[in-house]
Amino acid sequence: MIPLPANATARLLLQFAALAALLAAIWWAAILPRQQLANERLAHATTRATHAQVLADLAEATAKVARKAAAARVTYAEAKAKAESDYNKGVADAYERGRAAAAGIAAGTVRVRAVWRDCPAAAAGPGTEPAGRPADVSADRGEAIGRVLGIGGEADAAYARAIDRLRAAQQLVDACHEEPAR
Repeated sequence: MIPLPANATARLLLQFAALAALLAAIWWAAILPRQQLANERLAHATTRATHAQVLADLAEATAKVARKAAAARVTYAEAKAKAESDYNKGVADAYERGRAAAAGIAAGTVRVRAVWRDCPAAAAGPGTEPAGRPADVSADRGEAIGRVLGIGGEADAAYARAIDRLRAAQQLVDACHEEPAR
């Protein structure tokens, strides 16, 4: 056993010191871990709240991009449909201009360049004279000129359609990405 001092004051001070040491040991063994656990739980709750905010921001940004992509798809579909409509109208107009040119040539109201008049005439069939002589513009040639003009107009319309589709696709890419495609 530990010898106690004879003085009552010293003995009381020693008992208080032992009690303080015992309370410190209890605090260190029981209360400190609980405080640390409470601090960890608070930090975890803060982290979870921050994580929830990040997820909400991400969901909002995703929804915004999805709306933007849907609008871009609609715009692309409209531009593509417009290009197809313009192409069909251009083809119809080209062949109509060709038919009008053929009718004008047949009626004599449309003049034909010399390069078209100097084309050799096609043979009418077996046993006819050979081709190779210059001829006036006949009705067959007028129709042929009209068909050539229609085919050329159709090619122009197809080229314009390809360019319009390319522009629509480029606008789709530009709308969906931060850096425009050029």
